[in-house]
Order: sequence, then C-alpha cells, then structure tokens
Amino acid sequence: MPVTVTTSGGRAHTGYFYYLAWPGLSRIVPAAGPVGGGNTVELIGVNLSTARVVHFGDAVTFPTVVSDRQVLVTAPPASGPGTVPVHVTTIGGVSNRLLYTYTAAPSVSRVCPATGPVTGGTTIVLTGTGLARATGVTIGGVPARSFRAYSDTLIVAVTPPGDPGPADITVTTPGGMVTVLNAFGYKTASATAVTSTPDPAVVGQPVTLTATVASVAPGAGAPTGTVTFDFGDGTSPLTTPVSGGLATVTHAYTGTSGSSPFTITGTYNGDADFTASSGTDTQTVNRAATTTAVISTPNPSTTGDRVTVTATVAPVAPGAGTPTGTVTLAITGRTPQTVALTNGTATASFNPLPKGTHSVTANYNGDVGFASSAGTAVQTVP
Repeated sequence: MPVTVTTSGGRAHTGYFYYLAWPGLSRIVPAAGPVGGGNTVELIGVNLSTARVVHFGDAVTFPTVVSDRQVLVTAPPASGPGTVPVHVTTIGGVSNRLLYTYTAAPSVSRVCPATGPVTGGTTIVLTGTGLARATGVTIGGVPARSFRAYSDTLIVAVTPPGDPGPADITVTTPGGMVTVLNAFGYKTASATAVTSTPDPAVVGQPVTLTATVASVAPGAGAPTGTVTFDFGDGTSPLTTPVSGGLATVTHAYTGTSGSSPFTITGTYNGDADFTASSGTDTQTVNRAATTTAVISTPNPSTTGDRVTVTATVAPVAPGAGTPTGTVTLAITGRTPQTVALTNGTATASFNPLPKGTHSVTANYNGDVGFASSAGTAVQTVP
C-alpha cells in the first residue's frame, strides 16, 4: 500500500509498504540427519520467499530460497543425538516448528547367519547400534531384496543373488553409513541324497549308508567337508568325510524297536564354497531268524536223577547279535518251564523221569529283534 508523509508544508507520496503473510512450514525432508550436520535439508511450506535464517534448536543457519514454498538449508552440527525444533524467520514473521532428529552414526557388530546360497533369499539379522532409521541395506553392493529395522539395535534383511565368495554389507541411515567388510559369504547351493543297502535288512546285518552331495545348477564343482548320519534308531549320529561327492558309513541295527522303517538323515555340513543341505531315506529292518539247540543232562539218566535242560538260541546269518526274551522248556510228562535267556542260553531242571524215552523241547518265544524258533532232543532213562 502507498506511504504518504504529511507536514505543515503539505503532503507527499514517499513509496509503498508491503504487508507479508506469516510463514508456515508443512514438511521437512529429511526429518533426520547425522550429528555432524552438513547434509542438505528441504523445508516446504508457504510464504518462505523472504526467509532470512533457519533455527535448528539454538543453532542458526542461512537458507537458500528456491521459491515461496521451498527453501534449502545445510543442517548445522549438534552436540549429540537428539531431536530439536526447526523454524524459519522471514520478513513476514516466524514460522511454526517442525522436529528434526540428529542421529548417531550406525554400527553393525554381528551378522547371523553369515553365509547363504548365491541364489539369495537368506534372511539375515544385523545387530548393532543406530539402526532404527535405516534407509538402505546392500550386500555385495546390491540392495537387499527387503529389509526392516525393528529397533535401534536390529535389522532383518533378505539377501539378493550374489557371486560366490565374501561380500560387504553396507547399512545407510540418516546418521551416516557403515560398511562391514566380508560380512556375508555367498556359497553355491548343494543337494544331498541318501541311499541304504541292503534294504530291507535284518537285525545285526551291516547296512551301508551313502550320501551323495552335489552342487545345484548353475553352480559347479565338487563339495568337500563332512556328512553327519542320523540312523533314526536313537544311537549316536556319525560324521564322516566327503570324498568325490560321496560319504559312506556302515551301521547295524540292533532291533526293530517297533519303529521300522527307520528314517535315515544325512546332513552335509557345508564347506567354504557350498551351503549345507540334507537328505533322507528309509531303512526297513526285520527280525533276524534264529536257531534253537537243546540238550539234556545227564543223558541217559537213571530213575533217580534230576534232568537239566539247556537251550541255546543264536541268530541266523546275516543276522547278528544276542537274542533276548524267554524260552519255554519241556520234557514229556513234566510241567513246562518258561525261562529268561541270559547271554543266549536258558536252563531249567526237571524232576527224575520214569524209564523210557522222553521228548525234550525248547521253544524260543522271540523278541523285538529276533524271530521265534524251536529245538528238540530225546532223553533216555534205561
């Protein structure tokens, strides 16, 4: 509006006075930055064309006016992490306040797991500090397939595809950037197949278990290292080296335990170039056949002699081991006796027999690992 000066000598027009609207801020981009400052911050709002200074808490910096709705400013340094109010002073007045956060530089102290396949897709956990506002994660210079900062100390990311070998991990936050050298190892995927022979087998028969470990296309090469076999019968696993892509062990099952077929697992433990993998097979184990031999002593006996009957139970090859359970021993004319096997034998004593020829029998009743069998003999009393 025009400005007029009036005196006793008259009135004169001296110029114009402009009323400027009060400035207002609606957005600050980015809303966080490093403690050391130096990054460019964009302030968006209205009536900013006459901006003179920008306040970051108690610090003052001078803006570059882009338009009435936008100014750029270099963030000043701060004494430490924290949030400060930001406002603009223009010829028209002082704006409202927005919040700006000074963020500490990030650090990464642990990556778990530290290896994965070259095809990517491994979910890794990054542990450290200053991670809450992460804006980017790269593995081997390639952006992670996805990532999420769950707290100031934890990020979960999914690896992208990569080349075999070690890869750096870089995390970018408003507070800065951290790179952990060789933090993740890309490995060629492996596949493990397990076979067993003979199948079925019987209790005590040696079974050969073979794990075949191979690279998964497009990978190539021969995996080395070890394979751990779990036989599925509760016995201790066994670890054996891989040679020429094969790992072989021999195992004899000591019983069916009601669990046949047993699930065999072969776990390849990986090496510097190949990921771990596992495969399974099933092994059927049947009860081994047995033979039962029986003798009576003394034989011949007199009418006053007690007679001792002894049964010996043994497996039939290729079965092996020591049968357990009970044997029912009998002599014609006497009450049968059922006796427990001890180290494969069972013994019972019978009262004296009358003169004549008597039938002696031993019936092995079997157990979880060995099938039943029977034996006979003749006891003579002259």
